[in-house]
Amino acid sequence: MFDRVQPPGRVARASTTCVALAFVLLGCREPDVATQVLVHVDVEPAMQGRAEALRLRVRRADAEPWTQTEPLSRLRLPTTLPLEPRDGDATRRFDVEAELLGPDGAVLVRERALGGYVEGERRHVTLQLTEPCEAIVCGALEACVDGVCEGACVRPTEARTETRTLPERCVGLDAGVDGGFDASFDADLDADLDAETDADLDAARDASDDGGTDGGACAPVVTFDLAPNHLCVLLDGGVLRCSGANGRGALGVGSRTAVDGFASPVAGGPWRELVVGERSTCALAGNELFCWGDDPGRLGLTDAEADTTRPQRVVGAGGVTLFRRASIGAGHGCAPRFSDPPSVYCFGRNDFSQSGGAVSATLVAPAASPMLGSAFSVSAGDRHTCAIRTTTPSVVCWGDNDYGQLGVASATTETAGVPQSAMLRAFSLAAGATFTCALRDPDRRPVCFGDNRNSQCGASVQREVSRTVVPLDAAVVPSGIDAGDAHACVVSEEGEIWCWGSNAAGQLGTGVDAGPSTATPRRALGEGYVEVHAAADRTCGLRTDGSLWCWGRGDGTPRAICVE
Repeated sequence: MFDRVQPPGRVARASTTCVALAFVLLGCREPDVATQVLVHVDVEPAMQGRAEALRLRVRRADAEPWTQTEPLSRLRLPTTLPLEPRDGDATRRFDVEAELLGPDGAVLVRERALGGYVEGERRHVTLQLTEPCEAIVCGALEACVDGVCEGACVRPTEARTETRTLPERCVGLDAGVDGGFDASFDADLDADLDAETDADLDAARDASDDGGTDGGACAPVVTFDLAPNHLCVLLDGGVLRCSGANGRGALGVGSRTAVDGFASPVAGGPWRELVVGERSTCALAGNELFCWGDDPGRLGLTDAEADTTRPQRVVGAGGVTLFRRASIGAGHGCAPRFSDPPSVYCFGRNDFSQSGGAVSATLVAPAASPMLGSAFSVSAGDRHTCAIRTTTPSVVCWGDNDYGQLGVASATTETAGVPQSAMLRAFSLAAGATFTCALRDPDRRPVCFGDNRNSQCGASVQREVSRTVVPLDAAVVPSGIDAGDAHACVVSEEGEIWCWGSNAAGQLGTGVDAGPSTATPRRALGEGYVEVHAAADRTCGLRTDGSLWCWGRGDGTPRAICVE
């Protein structure tokens, strides 16, 4: 954005943005300005020996791009490009591109960043030209990050980072145009994000400026769970509220009519835990399990005339009513029994032995699994179920095994009504649609097996895989895990969410609305998370301040969900 190249240390004015000398060479001083973004460009050592030069390009809305090329031998890496908005107008935007050139002038690696300023502050953006991105060509508003095309838009950070600045979602930005975000970036990343909706959870999206985190208009969430088409939250005082599709009465308000926003609190309680399934919801009141939505038989109810638009108590064989937290799949559910003799009770569909025992075309009333014994955790997939035994913390699974989701090869066992050992010790478990993941005991490494057509088991694409350790960064210590149809996520002790697998609908939360599958976990945008849940092609995370954030099904950026 220069009219001409200036001597080192001077700032020149141009049509949209002012840029100090493109490369900070030895002895060059960064200019002292109030509103500024410093773009730090680094080159991976493996690429430095093969590259000849570095070229920077700054696009302008009303003129040809400004471009400057320098031999790598003249640069001190990382080199810095200072940007300043023209006339101090912090609502202007920047669009900068870095290209690593080979001896023949061909582009080896290209990086790009689009973003905005913070009035009166100096912010930083870091770009890294690395070998995994060599020869990868991304779309108009994308940049290569660790070999994967992700959104090119970034939020400049307050302090300089050693790693690449994480991408954010581009909003209304045309390729090559220096502008287009709907509002200037400020100290709160999410304050200016509009709440976008879809057919199922449209009323739950919140467009308020506070992003649903001020604790006033939006009630803090204690815990939550997520299904493909509805969402339920537990609030202070044991209050339970749901939002989304209600055609089967899953919102628990005594009707099947559509509800705008979050429905009125579910009667009964006080509720202390909740779990949602494809078309139903269950929760504990004391240690008694209540379910609603879907057909009575699928909820384990023996009364075919039961009003499933309201909570109904689930009673097991012999009058058992005391349970731990249940898990619901696609038409079946299971819950560990609360008292002696402990066991796991399953109910609903059993056409693939997902409720245990022999395959049955009829719905199964709640009955104990005679082969399982006690379990402290259970997770139901579409047509299979897994549990962690209490005595040995080993994982066992039963039901459909078409993709090896029981932990044994599909060629060996197609369907199992008897629990199969997955040969894995674990302390946390998540059954996806046709795959299973767990946090291994004692090192907490995520391990997955089953369907891997979208790399949801953390391996290169193939039909099915046996126990595979997901390549999560060793520094990340997971505290919880969950799985959707074709992706999985962990929440770390550091408050981060990392996801892998399909990103066709933005369910990995990286700011990309639709991207390729990845076996390598990607960090979702945002921080301070304490809980994560995934369902179908959606993901939601709960933060320490009680705010709930969701992404996926076509929107790859976390959005605040407000419970008013």
